[in-house]
Amino acid sequence: VILFQAISISMSIAVWEVLNFCHRVFEILVKKKVDISCEELRRLYVERQFTFAEIAKQYNCVPTTICRRLKRCGIPARPPGGSVYEYPKRDFDGTLYEKAYLVGFRIGDLHVEEGNWAIRVRCTSTHQEQIDLVRDLFEKYGGVWISQPREKRGTGITAHLNRSFEFLIPHEDKIEDWILSNSRAFAAFLAGYVDAEGSFASSGSRAYFKVDSGDKGILFQAWARLTEMGIGFPEPRLVRPTGTWIQQFQLSSRRDLWRLTTERKGTLYQFCEMLAPFLRHRKRVRDMEFVRSNVQSRLFKQNTGG
Repeated sequence: VILFQAISISMSIAVWEVLNFCHRVFEILVKKKVDISCEELRRLYVERQFTFAEIAKQYNCVPTTICRRLKRCGIPARPPGGSVYEYPKRDFDGTLYEKAYLVGFRIGDLHVEEGNWAIRVRCTSTHQEQIDLVRDLFEKYGGVWISQPREKRGTGITAHLNRSFEFLIPHEDKIEDWILSNSRAFAAFLAGYVDAEGSFASSGSRAYFKVDSGDKGILFQAWARLTEMGIGFPEPRLVRPTGTWIQQFQLSSRRDLWRLTTERKGTLYQFCEMLAPFLRHRKRVRDMEFVRSNVQSRLFKQNTGG
């Protein structure tokens, strides 16, 4: 029996040594074929928060190769607890309106991916208010990682969530029926979409709201629902057709750009009243309050003959 055990142990050690040797040989052979720039590695690992294994799979190599390349590029590895597997995650436990807000905000500004690690939500912005908002929305539900700001490209933020956030995965150019059928859920959804895509502005005797988007279906559905609610926006209009040269970015637009906007005092006041309980973006709230104050003052003067 002792002799048999000794032989078994020796065979196990031998098998382990062979496998380890094969792994090292494979690594050496594959390493020669891996062609990934430091810039691309930074994009995948830092900005998109991919794991070593995910990057290695894309480049047909082993994770240790990616780890070594990371060191050569001077890119610091995420600290312990920075793995998407190790972040503690909580189920979504918000209200129907919070869910509707998140759906609107996701369509407007978030990239959502699904994988073995469950749900990953990403956003990049040059505006700190946007990064702060994404952090506030998701930090109680899972790990949130924020990159160092980069010139022109801004700051990246990634949240790692569990599968209770699968409702964020769809990204279609339409508003779901459960949102349209509930006026407060619709208001919350639109607040999320406006926090991501919209803007308010006021100056002197003028104030306006606008949202520019390629989501033609969503804008027309929103316009129709607002009309049903007695908030009379003009119909959305095309402001930049596909193929238009954009001087600022030195490229041609890939899709039509549509605009939903109004300067009507009564409409603006109603719209601000509807969104006020749900808006969360600091700048959007501040600008909306300026617009609401502006139109209140002008409506008062109009009604009193002042």
